[in-house]
Amino acid sequence: MRKSPLVLLLILALLSPGCAHVRKEKKTQGLTAATYAYGNALRWGYYDTAWNYLDPVTRSRLSPDQLQLKAIRLTGYEVVQPPLLLADDQDQAEQWVQIEYVRQDTQVVRSLTDHQVWRYDEVSEGWRLTSEPPRFP
Repeated sequence: MRKSPLVLLLILALLSPGCAHVRKEKKTQGLTAATYAYGNALRWGYYDTAWNYLDPVTRSRLSPDQLQLKAIRLTGYEVVQPPLLLADDQDQAEQWVQIEYVRQDTQVVRSLTDHQVWRYDEVSEGWRLTSEPPRFP
């Protein structure tokens, strides 16, 4: 009978690293899905959908029309640096994206580099963009 708690503790100790790996893998897959969906939303002009990926604190600092890009049409969205987990706790990541766009009034193709900072939200169990969306000069 005395060996049962010891065996149970040993089993838990062995499973713990496996659980951490599964958690990290789940976060990584969620990050990939979130950054991909955000990019697609911008690329196809679904700005309301892209707006929903913004962290609530970041969203509160912006006006809704900052993501309503009525005079802008994206012609390219290329991930230059894929999402990279930064912190030891795996709750923050960054990604660099090259965006090409056309202003409808000038019809000139321009480009910009967007540095995106993403943070994992434990409550919603999803990734949120904490950096501001790109500005299109």
